Amino acid sequence: MEWVVLALILVDLFIVILFFVLIWKLKHFDVEDTFNQKIQTLETLLADADRLSGTLLKTLEDKHQILQQMDKKFEQRIGRMELLMEQADQTAGSLEAVTTDQQIHRFFQDGMAPEEIAEKLAVPREKVTLVLNMQKK
Repeated sequence: MEWVVLALILVDLFIVILFFVLIWKLKHFDVEDTFNQKIQTLETLLADADRLSGTLLKTLEDKHQILQQMDKKFEQRIGRMELLMEQADQTAGSLEAVTTDQQIHRFFQDGMAPEEIAEKLAVPREKVTLVLNMQKK
């Protein structure tokens, strides 16, 4: 039992000596300056990251505004194109009617019967008859 107590006292003494040696080494190691340098480096990095995020946010907002303006202009152009397409369809429809009427008259003058004209132009026979009757009046 005496040996155990003596061993415990020696272990305690070793721990105390080790503690004092570590404290003495830490004072000479100057941990505080290294820690402050790391904090300053991190603060600098965070400041740079904050500045970059602000710049990125401004750039994204600018691009968003540009896209909204482009979208508005495209909508206006699409509206104008739809109007032009409607006008073109109306014009094409009236030109097609004139062309069909002219073809009916030409085929009739060439001696074709109304049934043959209707079949050749793929129009109803009644339309051929109507166009021919309008010519007679």
